[in-house]
Amino acid sequence: MFWMKKKNKGGPAPIKSKLARMIGDEWGKIPRTGDHWAEYLAVMRPKANGAEEVDVRIFDKWCAAEKKVKVVDYSSLDPHPDLILLEGWYNEKAKKGEIKARKTT
Repeated sequence: MFWMKKKNKGGPAPIKSKLARMIGDEWGKIPRTGDHWAEYLAVMRPKANGAEEVDVRIFDKWCAAEKKVKVVDYSSLDPHPDLILLEGWYNEKAKKGEIKARKTT
């Protein structure tokens, strides 16, 4: 029905406040690239173990657009690891997870 909310099926989504709090101090470890207003988005996929946990990747929408990379789901970032700023897992119900900044070389 048209008035019902559509669930995001793993596509890029704004970072929810619970997830942002889980990331905590890792925000400071993200390298700043370019002179632009950062718009961080998250892509998620269910973990392989079948629990309520999800794998999470966070990227900068502007950087992806600049490199002409269309991010539609979690695996879209596989060939572009340089775009992944933070990565880990998260369980919203249990309020647990581990999301760390990617090491840059």
